[in-house]
Amino acid sequence: INHLFPGGEALRDFSIKLKSDNRQMEISELNFGAYDGTAELTATVDFDSDFPTYWVDCNLDRVSLAKYFRRDNMEPWMEGNLFFRGQFVGVGLNHKGWQDRIQGEGDFMVTNGAFHRFNVHETIMAIDEFSNPRIALPDSTPFHDLRGNFFLRDGKFITDNLELYSRDLFIRSYGDISMNGFLNYRLDTFLSSEFSETVLSPMLGSAVPIQQGEQLGPVSLLLSGRSAKPDLQNLLRNFLPEDAFFSDGRR
Repeated sequence: INHLFPGGEALRDFSIKLKSDNRQMEISELNFGAYDGTAELTATVDFDSDFPTYWVDCNLDRVSLAKYFRRDNMEPWMEGNLFFRGQFVGVGLNHKGWQDRIQGEGDFMVTNGAFHRFNVHETIMAIDEFSNPRIALPDSTPFHDLRGNFFLRDGKFITDNLELYSRDLFIRSYGDISMNGFLNYRLDTFLSSEFSETVLSPMLGSAVPIQQGEQLGPVSLLLSGRSAKPDLQNLLRNFLPEDAFFSDGRR
């Protein structure tokens, strides 16, 4: 709790309903507002064993990631509005090693956001065939929607259907992020027709073979390392063949 709300971060509209006996505690309502959003949680703790077991359901609505990541007076590596649903079960109430004793699953969406510690546009433009020094690139990786499901196992949030939507890019991704902040994702990236025309026109001129609504890809990237300073690498070895152009980003 001290990590989530350091420095006296105020909670709004806090309410809790609970009942307990010698064997079990049930929290039927735990609601509050923080970081411009709201949280609703329910939980049950079973003490009828040597290692208590707990179950938690969590719903977050429109939580500001920019404000959340600034809680330790650090510049946020990610921003946007977080919508989150998750169900978790864990064993043992000792805080030491708790990340390895909890499992869960759920789904999430982030709207109107950006990643600030890696830049997909710059990585793609570093490919020789895409290089165009006249293009003004964003200084981050902005997006209007990021969504996916997750499983929590062995201290890692694992996703196999992560999708990012932005003006220039559509990205399908899979991989994991550990609870200690280490990333490991493969990004299959598709360029919009407008962005494709912009980056390819210096090389192909008016012969750019793409129509409105089509996408170019995938350009495969690897994102790895600590979230505060990850490494984004291009996995593309050769220029994309003509059949890389298709209408909806799917084979």
